[in-house]
Amino acid sequence: MPSRKLARQVSRLGVIAASAGVIAGLASFAFHGFLLWHMILMLYTGFVMFPHYVAIAYVSSSAAKKGVSLANTMAIASIPMLVLPLVARIYWPRLVSILVLLAALGGVVASLGAAAERRGSLRLSLLLAGIAYAGLTLSIICWWASGFRASIIDYALSVALAYTTTLIYAVTAHSLPSTFADRPNAPISLLAALASVAAGLYALAGGDPWVIGDVWLASALLYIYGARLYRVGRYFRVARERSGGSESAYRGLWYYLVGHVFVLLVVLLASIVLAYISYEPVNSRARASLLLLHMLGLGFAWTHVAIHAPMMLPVILGVRHAKRYNAWPYILVLGASLIWPVSGVASLVLAAVGFLAMLLVFFKV
Repeated sequence: MPSRKLARQVSRLGVIAASAGVIAGLASFAFHGFLLWHMILMLYTGFVMFPHYVAIAYVSSSAAKKGVSLANTMAIASIPMLVLPLVARIYWPRLVSILVLLAALGGVVASLGAAAERRGSLRLSLLLAGIAYAGLTLSIICWWASGFRASIIDYALSVALAYTTTLIYAVTAHSLPSTFADRPNAPISLLAALASVAAGLYALAGGDPWVIGDVWLASALLYIYGARLYRVGRYFRVARERSGGSESAYRGLWYYLVGHVFVLLVVLLASIVLAYISYEPVNSRARASLLLLHMLGLGFAWTHVAIHAPMMLPVILGVRHAKRYNAWPYILVLGASLIWPVSGVASLVLAAVGFLAMLLVFFKV
């Protein structure tokens, strides 16, 4: 079997580079005149680079035989993106889109190739990952075909829905049910992914943000059912039984499940916010799009990052696990997403502290 070393090394470098870009993107928001850089860095490193380089490790570790070779090809196709943050300005959209498109096509081939060699929920997960990369590919091609007329907000919303959110659906469809000897609902999970991609492409076409939000919310509800998030109460009982009275063994599962409880809270609160802005005439289209984008990024996506980071990043980065499990990363991230419409600076502070709290869960200091 081919070695997974190449994919692991590229994944590690990519995660480090993307994390640095996310920190720079958050910091740039605090300085007047750097809001464009904030949007560019968060779009490129937060919504594209970070999930992509984590996905390389995920696809490689999930693949068998030919799938490992395809994952290595995916990693090679992603190397140019490592140096792109140095030149990734909005003034070179063609350069950015070409290199991201190359990585996205590698993701489509590797994910679907690995899925062909697997069965059950892992096959479903890899298939959904392939759909996520197809969504990213279509977003880039449609942006290119439009002559880059879509605003950066619309393009970011498109990528967040068609790619980032759909990739989250892919990972959870396998990881949550299989951890507790359960099975996902494959047809419903597929519908959730396709609905999220459709919402993303509609955003790129300049669609109504309220309709986009409703379609995403529908996909999120399908995701909750398909990935069995609604069974989280039962999973807590299974986790307690499986730990055999060992508190240290239970805490890891507890942290994992509490994160999914916060995902349910994010979706519930998102439904309330979307219902509110649907009847609030003073909200402009740009403001509504930004609200939805930050709800997805700060609330939905970042909560999932906090869930999976303690499991995946120590392996990817080659660090020892500190196992300081607590709910503060989730609380702070949720707070950041809720307070953003009122104060962007306060949201930034909470997001930064939440990022630090997440790192302290698994980094030894």
